Parts: sequence; C-alpha cells; structure tokens
Amino acid sequence: MAVTNDVDAAYGFGRSVEIIEKEDVKQMISLQDALNCCEESLSDLSGMELVSAELVYCAGEERIPPEPYQNMEYTVTPNYKFVLYHPEESLHYFSYVDAISGEFVRGFKTKINE
Repeated sequence: MAVTNDVDAAYGFGRSVEIIEKEDVKQMISLQDALNCCEESLSDLSGMELVSAELVYCAGEERIPPEPYQNMEYTVTPNYKFVLYHPEESLHYFSYVDAISGEFVRGFKTKINE
C-alpha cells in the first residue's frame, strides 16, 4: 500500500493486481461479532487458542476463489480472518467471516510445521 488506508494494489495472486474500482464501506460488524460467528460455524472450539485476528480482503464471490489468470477481474470483500490453534490435535484452523454481512465465508484446517 502506497498510502495508509488506501488500497492501490494487491499481491498474492502470482502477480500484482491494479485496483480500478473501489467502493467505500460505510459499516462493518465488530470483531467480537465476527468471532461469535466463527464460534457458531466451527463445530467445537473447546480447547482452541486464538492465535491471530486480522482484517483481510478476499477475492472471488465463491467459497473457493477461481484460479487467477491474465486480465482476470476480481471482486474483493473485507473479511475477518481468524487463526485458531488446537493443541491436542496440533492443528491450525483458519476461518473467514464477511466483515459486512457477518456471514461465515469459509474455513479450513492444516498442520503447520513449527
């Protein structure tokens, strides 16, 4: 980001992407409400530790965005991303909640070698 609070390019698609249209978001749900949605969507959070919570922009309107290709147009939306750790299973859970609607978007779990 060249200017604080102003997204002008995105990375992580295999190349940089120019932002050509943007819309200001007037209101978002609170971080606590997003975490509550995350808790409701995951079957059992007992024993899990919250590792991180951040606001990210996710591409695509589907649960799993399509593979990027040259000159592809994306719609990005603000999402709260939660990383939780379950010590008994040695697994990290990644959960995304739409920051505007408060709906659970997607989640997955993985083992991270530390």
